[in-house]
Amino acid sequence: MLRKNTIFCALSGIHTREDVVNMESSHVNAILVGEALMLSDYAPFKARQLLGPNRLPPSMVKICGIKDSLAASNAIHARTDLIGLVFAPNSHRKVSVSTAQEIVRTIHSIRCDRDPVKLTPPNHFYTTNPTRWFGKWSEILLTEANRKKPLIVGVFANQDPKEVNEIATQVGLDIIQLSGNEKISSESEYVKPVFKAVHVGNDEKVEDVIAHIKQYVGVAAAILLDTKDPSALGGTGKTFDWSIAKEIAQHFPIGLAGGLNLNNVSSGVLEVRPFLVDVSSGVETYQEKDPQKVNAFIEMAKFPFDPHYEAKRNALIQKHREEIEAKVAKDSLNGYFPGRFGDFGGRFVPETLVEPLEQLEKAYWDAKHDPAFHAQVTELYRHYIHRPTPLYFARELTNLA
Repeated sequence: MLRKNTIFCALSGIHTREDVVNMESSHVNAILVGEALMLSDYAPFKARQLLGPNRLPPSMVKICGIKDSLAASNAIHARTDLIGLVFAPNSHRKVSVSTAQEIVRTIHSIRCDRDPVKLTPPNHFYTTNPTRWFGKWSEILLTEANRKKPLIVGVFANQDPKEVNEIATQVGLDIIQLSGNEKISSESEYVKPVFKAVHVGNDEKVEDVIAHIKQYVGVAAAILLDTKDPSALGGTGKTFDWSIAKEIAQHFPIGLAGGLNLNNVSSGVLEVRPFLVDVSSGVETYQEKDPQKVNAFIEMAKFPFDPHYEAKRNALIQKHREEIEAKVAKDSLNGYFPGRFGDFGGRFVPETLVEPLEQLEKAYWDAKHDPAFHAQVTELYRHYIHRPTPLYFARELTNLA
């Protein structure tokens, strides 16, 4: 007879997420994974796949098309991870170098950390395949964004690399995004790490898109999948077939762009599981950034809510109850019935407490999947934990120091 609180551990045969789910349904408490990680292209990415979507870090958010310091300040206070400044020609969101410099000064004045941004490329070991390369870069970007939120991205399209580098240096960009049909010859061609937009049509084949992306291993820090549109290179407000992005995201981290808004960002994050989401027109009102939409979008991207959650939850609870009832019936037929549900678990409480316990359980699940609740808890952890008052940036004291 095993003692209570015994931990059951599966020691072998774990290669896919389905294997982990099967172990969970068999009440296994822990798994030991060795061979699957050793044979994978990039062990951290494989580990995240095994753990499943609920254990992934929240997607990073890039608010693109910022045109003035006020919009930048609003996005920063909404806790965006990246801010995009557009320098691409023929875009109504294009900003001048002087305006961009003013916006960057505003961002720097709000950042508490005065150290420079450190986006050091991975070494040659990671260039052997896209999973390693983009997996390592996603970790670098997430770490630095948490330290230096927000990172500043300059968006260009089919412009001369010399012009791009000059603007990046003059403005003080952290990242260069290429949204045209550029060919990147080497990582050193640009003075900052590069995000490369890859435009995807609904009739694209996944293997063709992956083959196209592989040419950017060793030269681009991240891939943004955007909607292919013959009339524009971005900011169209149109989506593409997310099943393509979902399949690509099984191979390496990708960013998701194109047509994201308050109505679909949660679904996009839950379906694709991108490490980054990029929005511009989806948080605008009359072609201007709307602070309320920006704040709501970031919350929904960080804490996506599944509209079908209640149905899934009820189905899961019903299945669990049916399994328990079947086990109780089997044990009673075999004459083995030492407790209501056997030796190892079950619920034995007075009937008057059953309904309050079910209400408590429902409240727990509702809170667990409530983006507003998570946002409030995150805010408390970030600013108040172990402190009677919130953290704030002491600008005058800093200037004196």
